[in-house]
Amino acid sequence: MQTSRTWNYWALWAVALVSLALNVGLIAGLLNVRRQAAETAQTIAMSLGRLRASTLTYTVQVNETVPVQVAVPINERLTVPIDTQLPIDTFVDVPIEVPFIGSRTLSLPVKTVIPVKFETTFPIKLTVPISASVPVELDVPIRIVVADTPLNASLAEAEAYLKKFATDLGAPALTPTPLLDD
Repeated sequence: MQTSRTWNYWALWAVALVSLALNVGLIAGLLNVRRQAAETAQTIAMSLGRLRASTLTYTVQVNETVPVQVAVPINERLTVPIDTQLPIDTFVDVPIEVPFIGSRTLSLPVKTVIPVKFETTFPIKLTVPISASVPVELDVPIRIVVADTPLNASLAEAEAYLKKFATDLGAPALTPTPLLDD
């Protein structure tokens, strides 16, 4: 005895097959999203590793005029040696009393050299004001190794998390990014 199946039976099978196809499509789509998320996490982890291994270089150009206004106090003792010859070539009028003649003035020539040799110390106490504009032109090279900064620890944590996340989503495990020595 063969019983004929009603349209409800076939409709139920059609709904079940359509539901199965939709579920398979949904699972395939979710697996594709999972694969893309794993690849994205892996790519970002590799980028963070390269950033940690990088060095930032920049040259700062300084072209400024710096005003300088300062008072320099000087409080010193200066010793000056004096070693010279003092020539004398003159006439000296000498008044003399001559008996029976009276007072007379004699003009006597004086021609000599007097040696002068001594040291003297002078105290110098003064304030010298200095007011100037000093041009400053230079290039300052700046080199920052990211691995030597506090940012390195945060980048390493984010890189490790993203690598584990990518591995958990099914991406192949990555080797740790070596830090480059420059």
